[in-house]
Amino acid sequence: RFCFKFPATISHQAALRHCDDLVTEFLTRMSPLAPRIGQYWLQLPATFGPRELPALWHFLDSLPGEFNYGVEVRHPQFFAKGEE
Repeated sequence: RFCFKFPATISHQAALRHCDDLVTEFLTRMSPLAPRIGQYWLQLPATFGPRELPALWHFLDSLPGEFNYGVEVRHPQFFAKGEE
């Protein structure tokens, strides 16, 4: 099985917003490989913080359910341990 990364035009430039056409184009291009896809990988930019989580939930809810998706967050606030 293969893991394919969403294009930066979706994850970085569009920041997961108003990118339905880009997602459709990407998934259509990947469709010949569908039986071999283990998951799609979404690497978020370091500027995509916890305040943007509603956009992530909306984006994930809009994706086809027959695939698995992995999400990599990189914003420092996702890794903050808080007060110790």
